[in-house]
Amino acid sequence: MTPETDPLAETRTFWNASPCSGQSGFTTRYRQRYAVEPWIPSFVKRIAAYHSDILEVGCGQGTDGLLMCQNLPPGGRYVGVDYSDVSVAQAKAARAELGAFPVEPEFRVGNAEQLDIPDNSVECVYSLGVLHHTADDRKAFAEVRRVLRPGGFAYIVLYRKWSAKVAIAKALRGLQRFVDRITGTERTLYRMVQGRHMERVFGTMLLECFGVPYMNWYDRADMYQRFRNFDILALYPMGYNIPYMNPKGDARNPLGYFWVIELRKPPAA
Repeated sequence: MTPETDPLAETRTFWNASPCSGQSGFTTRYRQRYAVEPWIPSFVKRIAAYHSDILEVGCGQGTDGLLMCQNLPPGGRYVGVDYSDVSVAQAKAARAELGAFPVEPEFRVGNAEQLDIPDNSVECVYSLGVLHHTADDRKAFAEVRRVLRPGGFAYIVLYRKWSAKVAIAKALRGLQRFVDRITGTERTLYRMVQGRHMERVFGTMLLECFGVPYMNWYDRADMYQRFRNFDILALYPMGYNIPYMNPKGDARNPLGYFWVIELRKPPAA
């Protein structure tokens, strides 16, 4: 597939230039990610405690995946796929920095809309903050269902439409469209901030607002409609809208900017 026919080519270009959680070493990324989102480690550990065969769709630089592999039981399996080859290389480099793991991670380049995974083969799919950036989210959600075993589980985290952080992102993206119309250029504001990662404060948040090609958000009805072919076990808002606001890590709140949806593929599927 050439860049001219690949709808995700721009997505790969963006995340290669600005890998999620910044471009510093693993220790810095780890601290920054979990300082901003302190609820993630307990969420990841809970999934690793209940499942021994996990596919992460959109593993980025491998921060959550490496934490999973530290908490999976011996004999378990973890595969992380990401469309950014730079991010996958960084995930592999991070693994090389660390000591022995109960489970050795497998990081590979992969497309969420066309996973190179057999049908009905995975016990658990995990994807946090990724699938709302796909060109065809319905196709990506269908891929999650396809690869899950009957009775398998999925934990998907997506942007929530009615939240302050998403409202700011919408406003910034709208401002950029306005400026683009005036200047007759594309992604004017992104070019002004491109390369300025400010990773200790915002991570890739500001760059994402202006530069990522696809950004979707969902209300409760959207979530039930998108995942109607699953058994929906839980749906709740998560995350605060101000970095470092939440030291205790309990991020369930009615103003959360993420939806967390916990799913099961029907056993008879």
